[in-house]
Amino acid sequence: MKAKLKDKRLLLTAVFFCALAAVFLWPAGVKAATAGEFTVTGGTLGTDYTYSGSVLTVKTSTPLTISNTDPATATGNRIVAAGNATITLDSVNIEADTPLAIQNDVAVSLMLAGDNILASRSGAGLNVPGSAAVTIDSTDNAGSLTATGGGYAAGIGGNYQQGSGTITINGGTVTATGASYGAGIGGGSNKDDGPLVGSGPVNINGGNVTANSGGAGGAGIGGGFRGYGGRITITGGTVIANGKGGGAGIGGGKYKNSGRPEEGAGGTVIITGGSVHATADSQWAQNIGHGSGSSNSGSLTNGSDNVYLKTFTLKDSSGSPVTDAAIDAFTISHGIKDVRTDIEGKLYFYLPDSITDNTPVTVTAGGTDYVGKVSGSATLNPFAGDIDLSQGGNLYIWNDGYMRGNSADTSAKKSYAGNYTLSGGTAESPTANIVNVMGDYNGNPVSGTKKTITLNGVNIDVSSQSYACAFSIQAGTGAGTGANVNLMLSGSNTLKSGDWSAGLNATQNTDVSIDSADDAGSLTVYGGRPGTGIYADTLTVKNGNVSANAVLTSAGIQIGSTFKLEGGTVKATGERDSGIKGGTVNVSGGTLTAEGGTEKAGINSSNVNISGGSVTANGGSYGAGIGGNIREAGKNVTISGGTVVAKGGDYAADIGGGREGNGGNVIITGGSIKASSIGAGWRGSGGTQTDGSGNIVYLNTLTVGESAVSDGTAITSTDSADPNTLTNGYGVKDVVTMDVGKLYFYLPATTEASNPPIELKAGTDSTVYSRNYIRTWGSTATLLPPPTYTITIPEKVDFDSPTYQPAGSGQYNDKTFEVIPTTLTNLTDGRGLSVMVKDGGTSPSTGTDYQLTGSDSSDTLNYQVYQGASATGSALDAAGATLVNKWEKAAGGSLPSAQSGTLRLDQTQIKYSGSYTGTLTFTVNVVDSK
Repeated sequence: MKAKLKDKRLLLTAVFFCALAAVFLWPAGVKAATAGEFTVTGGTLGTDYTYSGSVLTVKTSTPLTISNTDPATATGNRIVAAGNATITLDSVNIEADTPLAIQNDVAVSLMLAGDNILASRSGAGLNVPGSAAVTIDSTDNAGSLTATGGGYAAGIGGNYQQGSGTITINGGTVTATGASYGAGIGGGSNKDDGPLVGSGPVNINGGNVTANSGGAGGAGIGGGFRGYGGRITITGGTVIANGKGGGAGIGGGKYKNSGRPEEGAGGTVIITGGSVHATADSQWAQNIGHGSGSSNSGSLTNGSDNVYLKTFTLKDSSGSPVTDAAIDAFTISHGIKDVRTDIEGKLYFYLPDSITDNTPVTVTAGGTDYVGKVSGSATLNPFAGDIDLSQGGNLYIWNDGYMRGNSADTSAKKSYAGNYTLSGGTAESPTANIVNVMGDYNGNPVSGTKKTITLNGVNIDVSSQSYACAFSIQAGTGAGTGANVNLMLSGSNTLKSGDWSAGLNATQNTDVSIDSADDAGSLTVYGGRPGTGIYADTLTVKNGNVSANAVLTSAGIQIGSTFKLEGGTVKATGERDSGIKGGTVNVSGGTLTAEGGTEKAGINSSNVNISGGSVTANGGSYGAGIGGNIREAGKNVTISGGTVVAKGGDYAADIGGGREGNGGNVIITGGSIKASSIGAGWRGSGGTQTDGSGNIVYLNTLTVGESAVSDGTAITSTDSADPNTLTNGYGVKDVVTMDVGKLYFYLPATTEASNPPIELKAGTDSTVYSRNYIRTWGSTATLLPPPTYTITIPEKVDFDSPTYQPAGSGQYNDKTFEVIPTTLTNLTDGRGLSVMVKDGGTSPSTGTDYQLTGSDSSDTLNYQVYQGASATGSALDAAGATLVNKWEKAAGGSLPSAQSGTLRLDQTQIKYSGSYTGTLTFTVNVVDSK
């Protein structure tokens, strides 16, 4: 029997291709003949077919096209295939007993053209007995067949008490409805006392197939009443199978307690494709499996693994279902030939356990991708830019669409002009699918409406593939054009390229910005051997954590035009090359660490401008921290803010030339710069170090606070209108303390007389730290808050009752007083208090601040003030004369000694006896001696 079936399938295949030839290759002279109420085109009456007694009998495989002479009126004529045949039904409308019958051991290729109706009064609509075979197809699915069984028979398949042969459907719209007790497609009903029959092989590879049982125990596809399911294979098509009255949707008919275990059994169902919506109206029958009363489900597999129903509902952007949509692609291996959504926008796919829930999935319909995740009942929404790189091949992104595949193909591009979110790959299992952003992509990273590509947990590793770049951004086709890409980082992302390729390669005329919604987004990039970590023409980092690592004689980051750091953290590590090289580097915020390789600078760019942020640049052996490689001169470096730590390799400047390299042009107007040497490397010469106005600047090491504020404390100006600029004009944007509260300022030399003080705030409090000192190379000073002090000065000095005395003995009346320090704070490192007599006249005769006024007259007496306990030396007559030169706390914090002063009254002034009173005012100033 198996051998016979195999022979039939081979013959059926040959017949099928003959049918195709018949459709497309009819000779120009073929004539139609009338046979009863049919019109037959092709073949020869009497040889290839006969007509007798209302029956058109097809005898040979010569291709024939059969039509109703009057398609609008059903005919009672019948068609019988008595030999292997190739038949095209074109608008056939038959209502008769078994309208189209295939005899045993006959194989028929049945092509559909137009709408065809086979309505049986008794027997199957299309009778395919046990040893017969039929293959149904339709060019472009344009034809349809509606087959209805009568008298307990199937719609397509067996008559009453007859199993079905091999039924294959490759295309067309096929609707099969069984009679009462019959299957839609498969076996007819069984008798109580007859031999048990069921469904023969049913193969659905395409088309739109609807199979309904007659309502009293037959399966939609499979066995009739009490019949078994047989072998049913579905590889494609849109299939609806409804079992009624206890029959399965696909499988066995209703069981009737006959004691035969195979009665109502499910059979062998293999599904590797298609949308299969199978239902049974009885709770005791399975949708796919046994009929009610039976417990033999049979098997439901893809040929090796069990499969399970997963429903996908496609919805458009408004949330409405996408109905009757042809499926163009499915990212999971599953046949989709002729698959369409139903009236609810649903697809019914049977998938193995290996396709787990939450597996990302994309269904393409009408050129639109619908995306979501696998579940028992999943909703797929229009593609919104979310792409899992671990599936579907390389990704190519244009400004107006994208595609997946091995190479860029605009004909396969899917329309899309929004933002993208890319994911896929893990550290343990990275993806080898690369990303290519084409030259016309315009994300406008600098201005305008931004289009963004978000990297959300991407891990690409193509390090085993020479010349493969994990993420490339292309130049445009026109001169001076290239992609503008705004990369947003979310989660941890890693890119590893193959030999001879950069990890992230943005070619000439491209503009790339990197950002992160929070500080957690990161991107780690590895070039190949050799390969730059990141190559970019214009690169701007706004936030996120970026690590660019070179491998073998390459820079961590190589710039064609400009690199800007506005925020986030960037670490660039070169291997036998600079951390960053080329172009112009502008740092206004964020944190930059650049590590040069052997003989290379940390930052080796023609122009380096630092106005904020934190920069650490370490040269390799013989390379400058910022500036030249070995035997290379320094660069143009301008620092107006930020916190900078630069360290050159052996014999190289920290900022300037590499070993044997000349100095560069360094301008410093702000920032805290820790650099031991600025200028030329060993054996080099030249270089400038100025404030940009021709003034040489020198290192001043300042400590903030007597006990030093914590490292990392932010420095601001006392001017709230411009917190980033000190009152002396020095820039302090993003300047923080380091090395136990220290700042490294580069300032022009000054003398004490012309010294403006350094005043600043540290942290969030309002305390002002200041210092007035002489600035020169290597100056050090401690900036302190305003001093606090308590000084005791006598409220009055009693001269008793002075009387006139002539010049000579007794002419002067002297009274001693003390000024006593009670508390003194913030006086260290050469800082002290001076106590001065308030501004007065130039002599006792004119100084109004040195007068006593009589109590009973307007007479006044002048007096003099002397430093010390006796009136020796010169009187303190001049304006601001100093009584106490300097008080400062001694080692250990003990207070200085009290200072004495003397008031002298010249009694030759007295004209009238009486008492005299007056006040002497002192001024306390902070004095800096260094």
